[in-house]
Parts: sequence; C-alpha cells; structure tokens
Amino acid sequence: GNDITATNGYLNDGTLMLEGGETITGSILNRAASTVIYYGAGTYDHLEAGVSYMNLTFDDPAGTGSWTVGATQGNVTVELDLNDTSGHFDLSDKNLPVDADVTIGADGALNAPGASRTFTVGGSWDNSGSFDAKSGAVTFTGTGTVTNLGTGNFYDFTVNASGETVTLGSDLNVDNDLTISAGTLDTADAADYAIN
Repeated sequence: GNDITATNGYLNDGTLMLEGGETITGSILNRAASTVIYYGAGTYDHLEAGVSYMNLTFDDPAGTGSWTVGATQGNVTVELDLNDTSGHFDLSDKNLPVDADVTIGADGALNAPGASRTFTVGGSWDNSGSFDAKSGAVTFTGTGTVTNLGTGNFYDFTVNASGETVTLGSDLNVDNDLTISAGTLDTADAADYAIN
C-alpha cells in the first residue's frame, strides 16, 4: 500500500483498502455504508485507519496477515459489520461494540478482549474459522442468529437484548457463564441444538 496524506481529512464514502503498514497523515471519516478492508500479509501492531469504522473487514488472500489494536489506540467501534474473512485480528485489551453482524470466515481468526473488557454484538454471529474468547464475555444486544461452527467456545455468553430474540443456529458451547438478562434466547427446538 501507499501512504496517504489528507491535510484536510479524508471522507470515505465507499471502500478503502489498506495493507496495514501505510502511514496515514490526517484524519479519516468513514461515512454511511463505507468499508475499510485490511489485506496485508504481514504483522501489523495497530490499525492504520484508526478505531472508528462503519464496516471493518480483514481479508488477506495469503491467510498470513495479523492485525493487533495498538497499545496507544482506543477502543474499536464498528457501527455496522465486522468481517474477518482471512487473517488474524487481535483486539488486545480493547472494547469492541459491533452494532450489526460479526462474521469469521473459514480462514479467519478473531481474538476477543479480556475479562475486564466488553464485546457486544447487535446482530448475528457466524463463525466458520477460529475464535479465542480469552476469559471475556460476548454480549448480544439485538435480534440475530448465533452460528458457531468453527473452533473456539464462548467463555461468557450474555443476552441483553430487551424485546429482541437471539436464535441459535448451531450448538452453543460456553465455558463459564450463560446469562440472559433481557430478551429471549431461542434454542431453535426444531433443530435440537445443545447448550453445553
């Protein structure tokens, strides 16, 4: 990727593709249904476009890319969808609210934040890859389906979705606590999904 200099700022109304090692001078405002895609095959110790996204995607065709939220960067915010198609994304010790869906592709790997941090999902969860929950909670705050066919159990699984329904699309494996504080967890009895 090439460096970006945006003296007066850069408005992203479409798709911005970054390898991950570029230098960005100036600010980036991700608007409306915009997407930032990180596609590099290296190891990157921060998210070059900052921590505020509409749609955020990691898609390294080689499957070797690895991105970690930088030590000096704040919490990551994704207002629509988070997609880890291919590559490894580590939240380190940062909070992550995702207002819509989280998708982990077959070649994707997502490391959640630790126990003292929050990871909320406002829509569906679809894991076909690898998820490391560490000792943290994933809290579902809206209507969606949870399908966890990849590797990695949830540590704490919470439904806090007043007036909403979270539906299982696969067996649910929780290593520690399952909490329903508001809303409904639908076990989709027609499919007889197990909660372990």
